[in-house]
Amino acid sequence: SSLNDMPLRSILQIITDFLQRDDPDELFAQPINLDVVEKYHEIIKQPMDFGTIRAKIHEGLYTNLEQFKLLHTFPHDQTNISFYFNDVQRDVFLMFSNAMNVNPATSKYHQVV
Repeated sequence: SSLNDMPLRSILQIITDFLQRDDPDELFAQPINLDVVEKYHEIIKQPMDFGTIRAKIHEGLYTNLEQFKLLHTFPHDQTNISFYFNDVQRDVFLMFSNAMNVNPATSKYHQVV
């Protein structure tokens, strides 16, 4: 079975798994705990995290793979795969941007991004 035969939801889950590997401390795994981060919603108008992205994938809220390209080479057979998506890209960049806007430049959140 090739990537072209896979359902969109499966492709997006693979992409999210790939991106989340760079977050071993799970800083972006779930929504921010508002009891821990004061005034978060005053600074961040549209929160985002990998858990929310996964929920949106599960609910079918991402509908296409157009506009954004991610090239990945699979090590086991050196197959080059290009992924195109836009809504997932927007949410991933939103998640990282939110973290950078709310945390000091010296924080571990800036190191992940």
